[in-house]
Amino acid sequence: MVQLRDVQGSVVAHATTDAQGQFTVAVPAGTYEIRVDVQRAVLPRCEAVEATVRANQIARVAIICDSGMR
Repeated sequence: MVQLRDVQGSVVAHATTDAQGQFTVAVPAGTYEIRVDVQRAVLPRCEAVEATVRANQIARVAIICDSGMR
């Protein structure tokens, strides 16, 4: 599950990824922090990503996750 947070840190939207890890969510224009919610799991560790969404445009992000596998 992916969470989008506004500049105050409040969760404003959730999205579920597909089998390829892609997701789509409609939000108003603004700047968001995007996090992967791994709940209580230790792994994977995913970095938060900031995205700026412009009106009537698609914003693309890449979230890097460490699965712990070496």
